[in-house]
Amino acid sequence: MKNHCDQNISFYYYGQEHLILNVYKYIKGQIEQNNFVFLYGDDNIINMLNKNLNSNEQDMVGKIELDRFVINAVSPVSDLNNMKEHIDFLNENGFWGGVIVLDAAFLIEKIGEVNFLEYIKTLSNICRDNNLNIMTCYDFSDYINRGKKINEEVIKASYLHHDYRLFANKILDSEKFNIYNNLA
Repeated sequence: MKNHCDQNISFYYYGQEHLILNVYKYIKGQIEQNNFVFLYGDDNIINMLNKNLNSNEQDMVGKIELDRFVINAVSPVSDLNNMKEHIDFLNENGFWGGVIVLDAAFLIEKIGEVNFLEYIKTLSNICRDNNLNIMTCYDFSDYINRGKKINEEVIKASYLHHDYRLFANKILDSEKFNIYNNLA
């Protein structure tokens, strides 16, 4: 992966092992490029990812309380004043850029589906304006089996609002998947 921070990325995973393996590889690649990685999701998943990193790599990974930055559906913009402290941290500590990896189901649980759907509409601009990559991870097994948090509306919105997709350890332009033409 080349060092490029302004990408709004989706990743669709099927099961915890699939998530951990692919996010781990993505984190390792970002650390090698001197990008700080912020993680947002279940503590058990974050701990599993961290325990596989060496101590130097662990210093380049931190948790972020992303739900604090999401306002409400009436004003669907991230709270960039709060986000600014994280951007300043990157700049002051010599990082090339930053990456936020978030679990969509976890964020939906915290802020609700309506707020989440409004929030993902803003991600491309947040990435471009702040030298960030944001990778949103979608639990496809939830969608296939229950649709409890990741339902059809969330999947369709993810296809529409993410510019890139992590697929086979590569970041690909979403247009390569021709997904826009397939949405009803």
